[in-house]
Amino acid sequence: MLKYSLSLARLACVKNVIIFVGAGPKSRACGLRTMLAPPGVDIEGVPMQAPAVGRYRHFKGGYYQVLTLALHTETGEQLVIYQSEQDGAVYARPVAMFMEWIEHQGDVVSRFTPVAG
Repeated sequence: MLKYSLSLARLACVKNVIIFVGAGPKSRACGLRTMLAPPGVDIEGVPMQAPAVGRYRHFKGGYYQVLTLALHTETGEQLVIYQSEQDGAVYARPVAMFMEWIEHQGDVVSRFTPVAG
């Protein structure tokens, strides 16, 4: 389990995003100098929760169905198996990447957001 030293940076939490105040690029979303935590890093012992099976919207607008979870055969890393509603392509992405918050056009957004239906 990795932890960040908080001796150099104060930790803040905005919209469930771990932010290091005083580090990284300027974010209009919270008005602080911020740096998002790297994917899969366990901060303060908060576990990464895997997404449930269902429909999700990608931050760029596409819709996907999460089909199941899988384990990488070599690393044991948990993967999300999901399918595009547009063309039926099937993808695998690490849970940490699927669930991460990213900066997009100056805002902090979830890469995938669950949607009804």
